[in-house]
Amino acid sequence: EAEKIRCYDAGRAAAKKGLAVDANHVESLFWDMANLATTGRTRGVMNSLFMLPELRRGLKRALELDRNHLLAKQTLAEIDHAVPGIAGGSDERAEKAYLEILQRDPALTSTMVNLAKMYRDQGKKEEARKLAQQAIDLTNPSNRNDWKKFDKRDAKQLLEELAK
Repeated sequence: EAEKIRCYDAGRAAAKKGLAVDANHVESLFWDMANLATTGRTRGVMNSLFMLPELRRGLKRALELDRNHLLAKQTLAEIDHAVPGIAGGSDERAEKAYLEILQRDPALTSTMVNLAKMYRDQGKKEEARKLAQQAIDLTNPSNRNDWKKFDKRDAKQLLEELAK
């Protein structure tokens, strides 16, 4: 865990160098926030609630700079699903964002898998199965490298879990 967090901190430092050159560079801003979010996920949601205001501000700023930045929107949706409602999370907001992303990019498998996991958590097993299988079967994913390394594996694991 400590090594992972060290790597995420290094990613944030690199992103901040980009922001020092151009404070409106959307990719630098997004990757700064993505590394912060991953640090929070590694530490656990309850240990990372203090990060939420900075995360939301940064991701919303990324969307102001580029309203079509689907990964920024996806990260906000992940946060909405992971954070308890009492702390500002919302599955309704998360689902709406995931569906909007898939409408804009039907081949973004990371969103399919995240939405499938949210459906699993809500007890919507058939919807979860359908999305997980769709992510596995896709022949032309938007991000082939992430699909090969993460999304396909995660979807298969989810299907195995749902079969139990």
